[in-house]
Amino acid sequence: MTRDIKQQIEHLSKELHIPAFRVELEEQASEAAKNKLSYEEFLLKLMDREYVTRAERSRKVHIRQAGFKQYKYLHDINHEDYLPMLHPNYRS
Repeated sequence: MTRDIKQQIEHLSKELHIPAFRVELEEQASEAAKNKLSYEEFLLKLMDREYVTRAERSRKVHIRQAGFKQYKYLHDINHEDYLPMLHPNYRS
């Protein structure tokens, strides 16, 4: 990829607000060439990376905007504490 083309891609990706496209371009292009992917497959992989990055960023923004005082995750829950409520006949 020539320097001029690279600069144009960088400029346009900034203007279009597609940062993952800019970051992933060279890696995806070399992978596509190595695996002999079609142009459409290459473009799809690049677009998929942009989509995944945006979805992840959006999820993080929503969590931050929710203003949780403390983060809780499913793997942190002690299920033993809730078994008596879920199964009245449960005895530890």
